[in-house]
Amino acid sequence: MWRLLTRALGLIQSFFDLLIADYSCFRAEAAEDRTRVEDLCSRQMVSAHLFRMDPFFLGATFGKLSIDADV
Repeated sequence: MWRLLTRALGLIQSFFDLLIADYSCFRAEAAEDRTRVEDLCSRQMVSAHLFRMDPFFLGATFGKLSIDADV
């Protein structure tokens, strides 16, 4: 039971991490910061790919996997 709850919470946190990364990517695009756009958007795409491939992979990290999306 705890394992399922932990996975669900990790999945929810991973989803919000993806939203934050996506927002940071769009914000960098709006600022026309080319280097930052490439860095943030490539990380966001990799994370989205992992999320689609195996959402429980992200949930299994107990919410410790986060995207470094500081803008």
